[in-house]
Amino acid sequence: RAKELKGFDDTKVGVKGLVDAGVVNIPRIFIQPSEELAQELITHWSNLQVLVVDLGGIRHNKLEDIVDQFYTRYPTRSIKFNCNFDLYFSRIASWRDMLGIYNFDINSLDPNQLPEVCRYKLYPYTTMAHMKEVRKLGETLFGILSVALGLEPEYLKGMGCSNGYDFVYNYYPHCPQPKLTLGAQGNSDPSFLTILLQDQIRGLQVLSNDKLKSVDHRVVANKHASPRVSVACFFAGHATTVSPLP
Repeated sequence: RAKELKGFDDTKVGVKGLVDAGVVNIPRIFIQPSEELAQELITHWSNLQVLVVDLGGIRHNKLEDIVDQFYTRYPTRSIKFNCNFDLYFSRIASWRDMLGIYNFDINSLDPNQLPEVCRYKLYPYTTMAHMKEVRKLGETLFGILSVALGLEPEYLKGMGCSNGYDFVYNYYPHCPQPKLTLGAQGNSDPSFLTILLQDQIRGLQVLSNDKLKSVDHRVVANKHASPRVSVACFFAGHATTVSPLP
C-alpha cells in the first residue's frame, strides 16, 4: 500500500487529475472496506441544512496552476495544496483535494503569497476580504458561546480561542464510484470553532448531539457531474493555554 500511496502522490494531480484522465475505477487506496460501509449505512447521519453561497465563480481549471507551485507535504509550509493532508497516515484515502492556508496573521499576510486564483474577486469578496469577514464572524460567535456558557461575552476571546486560525479550501470532484468511498472520513474537528462555507452541492453530514461540543461529521463522495467546493475556517487558538472554565 505504501508504494501505491507514493505512486499516486508523486503524480501531484490529486483526485481531480484522475477524473480529468477519465478514470472509471477508483484506485484501491480510496476504497472503503465493505463491512465499514455497511456500518456507515446503519449510522444515523443528518444532512446539515445551512445557508449556501454561490461559489460558481471559482475557476476550477486554475487548479493546475496551484499544483505546480504549491503541491507539497512539508509541515513548515504555511500555504500548500495536496490530496488528503493525512494521505500517509489514514487507513483509507478520501476523494478530495485541498488547499490549506495555515497559522497566519491576516493583517500581515501578503496577497501575493496566495495562489493567483485566490486573488480574483469572487462576488462579493476577494479571498482576503472573505478571511477578514469570517474572522469577525468567529469573534462574534465566541461572544455568543461565552454567554451561552454563563460567562462574560469576552471570556472565550480573552482565553485566546480566536487567536489562530487555518483556512482549508476543499475540492470534491465527481467520483465515478461514489458508493465505494467518502469525500471525507468521519471525524470531529480539533479546533475550538469551525465555520464552513459550502456551495449548493450537498455532501456534509453530521451526527447531532444537541450539545456544545465537537460533533462527528463526514462528507459523502460527490456523485454529481459538477465539483463540490467548500471553505472551512478552523479557529484553533494557536499557542493558547487551555484550562477548565470557572
